[in-house]
Amino acid sequence: MITLAFNTSSSTISLALFSDEKLLDFVENNESARQSELLVLQIENLLKKHQLNYSNLSLIAASNGPGSFTGTRIGITCAKTLQIATKKPLILVNNLEAQAFASKDSPVFIALESTQNETFIAQFKKGDNFLENITPPAVILSQELENFIPENCAIIKKNIAEISAKLIGEYAIFLFKNNRASTNEILYLRDPKIGVKTK
Repeated sequence: MITLAFNTSSSTISLALFSDEKLLDFVENNESARQSELLVLQIENLLKKHQLNYSNLSLIAASNGPGSFTGTRIGITCAKTLQIATKKPLILVNNLEAQAFASKDSPVFIALESTQNETFIAQFKKGDNFLENITPPAVILSQELENFIPENCAIIKKNIAEISAKLIGEYAIFLFKNNRASTNEILYLRDPKIGVKTK
């Protein structure tokens, strides 16, 4: 089983390639806001490096947010295009769940700092074969975080850019092998902030 996972929900790109549950390769590109130019090229380079093509894929996984509107939409558009072209299954994973799944603690409170002074939060309970939301995903002002941290709960604070394709892929493989459902929608937690470019 070959799984391709990628995350473009921040301003950067990460890709991971798995054989069953073993990580074969991991690639990061920190060039800001170049996902639309580089994502497909980097996917093809990664597959070529391992002498694979799209027909060899068994599963496609990508982040559906929360994070950058533009970056997330680029990743999901690419993932859905690959799904249609290859007829392979697609699993979309949200960043908060991916980080909670990687944690060894339960319950666990996840706080992912984003841009514009915002932090995405959610609390989870987990076991060997399940991950359950205790509180739904939300967005708060970063300076208000201390007011939302629950008692008697492990806490993981990270920047949204630290949620890698490796975490996305690991959780997607778990969902796929356990026949768990996956959403096809982008996880929007706030309204987009649209500005006008200046010369």
